Amino acid sequence: MIKHEWRKKEKSIYLAKTKPVMIDVPEFKFITIKGNGSPEDSMFNDCISVLYSVAYTIKMTLKKLANPPKEGLL
Repeated sequence: MIKHEWRKKEKSIYLAKTKPVMIDVPEFKFITIKGNGSPEDSMFNDCISVLYSVAYTIKMTLKKLANPPKEGLL
């Protein structure tokens, strides 16, 4: 699987500028959790654990595919 090099491909979005500039950010798909509260709360830790498990499973599944999709790489 080809590694997605965001520093090269989305350089204009992620790297710091010397002056403030307006940029157009394309639509991205992310896995997120919603909620509020303190990171010290046990619910936060539970959500992070699930988020990590899902992201890791997706990443490993994509690595096993013979023809991985061009989008959706983690």
